[in-house]
Amino acid sequence: MRINKIMMMPDWSSRVAFKSVRTDKNFVGQLKTGEMPIVENNKQNIYAALNNMSTRTDRANIEFLLDVADNLAYGQGGVNSKFKEALDKDGFTPPERENTDWAFMLQDTIKKALSSSKG
Repeated sequence: MRINKIMMMPDWSSRVAFKSVRTDKNFVGQLKTGEMPIVENNKQNIYAALNNMSTRTDRANIEFLLDVADNLAYGQGGVNSKFKEALDKDGFTPPERENTDWAFMLQDTIKKALSSSKG
């Protein structure tokens, strides 16, 4: 009886992998919503999610990353970035919490995913 439970392990592990993919997408997807500032612990989760996504070579992953990069709401490169709007105003001192170059990090993640798919 216990052997049958052990045999079910591969099915269980595939569900966990699916959940981690969804969790990574949720973390990275926050970059295009722009609803609230990204605090340090959330920033670390986004870094880890980008690192995980750089190893996935499927088309849906790369299209998702491109969509986030195109609609980025944080950082200096974002189209919808309040930080970029504030930088364009005269006499504005940028806040420290928005100093991460998310556009570069997304581009780097996309490059790694594409290079992984070639080799």
